[in-house]
Amino acid sequence: MRNPKALTDPDELIGGGIRRDRLTKEERLVTAINGLASGLSDEGDIWELSGLARLSTKVDEQIGVAVQMARAGGESWGAIGAALGMSRQAAQQRFREIG
Repeated sequence: MRNPKALTDPDELIGGGIRRDRLTKEERLVTAINGLASGLSDEGDIWELSGLARLSTKVDEQIGVAVQMARAGGESWGAIGAALGMSRQAAQQRFREIG
């Protein structure tokens, strides 16, 4: 399995002959977000800001769902923290309502 953190330009990856259906879920997410970001104008349109804020909210919600599923599946707070790039304690504090 590929390390999604090693993915710097998913367009190069796709252009390099790797089929889109062979990308990992993480790589597809990075590709989608990079596509959204590349469509932003240099003027900093207020509608783009609003859209990005809504996207951020949705991403945070999905992270919460994934954490809840990971905990239900027996994952430790240490493993969850590592996946999120934070300490075990930080993960527990951020998602304390999940348990």
